[in-house]
Amino acid sequence: MPLRLLRQLHADLGPDFILTMAPVASALLGSGGNGLHGFNQKQMDDQATDSTRPNGKLVSWYNAQFYNGWGDASTTNMYDRIISEGGWAADRIVMGVLTNPGDGGSGFVKLPTLKSVVGSLGAKYASFGCAVGWEYWAAGTGDGIQYPWQWVKALGDVIAMFGKEQVQPPAASSNATMAEPPTPWPSAMQTLESVGAGHWDSVRALNMTDGDTKAAGDILGVGQLIDDILGQAEGIVSGVLDGLALV
Repeated sequence: MPLRLLRQLHADLGPDFILTMAPVASALLGSGGNGLHGFNQKQMDDQATDSTRPNGKLVSWYNAQFYNGWGDASTTNMYDRIISEGGWAADRIVMGVLTNPGDGGSGFVKLPTLKSVVGSLGAKYASFGCAVGWEYWAAGTGDGIQYPWQWVKALGDVIAMFGKEQVQPPAASSNATMAEPPTPWPSAMQTLESVGAGHWDSVRALNMTDGDTKAAGDILGVGQLIDDILGQAEGIVSGVLDGLALV
């Protein structure tokens, strides 16, 4: 369906009409699953081609979501994994970030750290696709910045230096590619993974249910196991309270 839509938009609007997509960052990993959209992004992209497009692709670039447990913009690790594991060209992957802590469940990165990460990626990849923020009107509110354009300019000043000076990227630790992004619901993630649910499947289910462990477990087919765990926890708490009451 998305492939048919891209082809039809291209046929109707021509090669000068830019087509982009905004998948969750993990969907661009080789092992990241289908994210929220139910299809393999790389397989679709391999078919979404046309020789009249500047880079031969119907999708010019991807504004990937590096937040809500799907990615992490506080280091270069997740972006590096997408390039190395996913096999994508850096000029087609834009790092989507939260511009303020009020948007999204987790993953907001303060401007000084974000500037460092963007600068490092620009030094590491000559064709780095840069960054995109969600959303403009509240940009900078988590950094003590009064106007959104000031947040944009601060990040833009870093991007403007690409190619003008050599910034040494921070050395990656030996286990950097093994770390998964932080999630809005760490305890719920731990519970789901403890009964055998996959990491990215758990992130997906919790995002769909706003962090409801039981509802997420039902989606993943482990609802009864979650019931058992929650029931045991309630029993322990009840026992402790009863003991305190006797004292």
